[in-house]
Amino acid sequence: MDDYEAEHFARDAGSRRVADATLALLTTFRPRVPARVMDAFSRALMEDPLLDAFGYHKPHRIVIALARAGVKAHGLIERARPARRSPVTIEDLPWIRSYPHGFDIDQLGTVASRGGGSRYR
Repeated sequence: MDDYEAEHFARDAGSRRVADATLALLTTFRPRVPARVMDAFSRALMEDPLLDAFGYHKPHRIVIALARAGVKAHGLIERARPARRSPVTIEDLPWIRSYPHGFDIDQLGTVASRGGGSRYR
């Protein structure tokens, strides 16, 4: 995988726009975390080749250590919790913005598609 990344990872304006939009989307999830904090946290979890490919600055080593410790702590807490008796579905999470009436996959994205139009719910 390292060889693939070394050969194929490169800066691209389109990829950077997608990455920026994805990082912005993360700030809309619960709990509400300030965008600046979520951005630093997210970049702290990225490896150097990915940061370079997106043209992001590497966070300070303390931010990286805090982010990784936070993820590990969350894992330990989840491991200690009892197993769920029933699955959690997107309908159980009202703060998740989604498509309440399903969507037509051919109508998603930036380019119009000509196809059968699979409908998902």
